[in-house]
Amino acid sequence: PDGETFWHTGEYAISGDPATRIYSFQLGCSSTTGIGENKKETTFSVNQLDNQLLVKANYLKSSDELVVDLFDITGKQINGKKITPVSEAFETSVDITGLTKGTYLVRIGNKNFQKVAKVIVK
Repeated sequence: PDGETFWHTGEYAISGDPATRIYSFQLGCSSTTGIGENKKETTFSVNQLDNQLLVKANYLKSSDELVVDLFDITGKQINGKKITPVSEAFETSVDITGLTKGTYLVRIGNKNFQKVAKVIVK
């Protein structure tokens, strides 16, 4: 209803047991989401510096392990790694050497939280 949030429902299987998840995400180079336990808004940004995407998040809802994934615009995963935030924040980089110029998506999240940012690789 806000014109910026996309909603998705999906079915998946964990250890053979079917499950359903409903989640939302927003596209943007820098955005905020949700209120964490610390009552500050989660911030998430992606910036390009030469052949690296610098990914940063603060005020996460927890310090639980997250994944940082890079997708092309068709949804094909290009790169991914696991991150364990420290004090509900993290900074990492994603190597983009060899990628063609264009639009990509960076997703951070785990089973309880997801955030997606669109980035233009120059």
